[in-house]
Amino acid sequence: MRSKVQLGAGGNHSVALTSLGKVYCWGDAASGQVGTGRKTGCATPAVVDLLPPVKSVACGFMHTTALSE
Repeated sequence: MRSKVQLGAGGNHSVALTSLGKVYCWGDAASGQVGTGRKTGCATPAVVDLLPPVKSVACGFMHTTALSE
């Protein structure tokens, strides 16, 4: 099952969901909100590994959430 394509914007970071259920994040990562294990900013979209296929994403001020299938 393919996911819908989706974008989310947090305080200083963003998230994108592809039609294949892959999640990409970029922006400020001081609180780990980019999900890649980094605590420094990420200027370009980075895939968030180790997630099962995702069907929805959302951002808050300093967090990102993903709902799996």
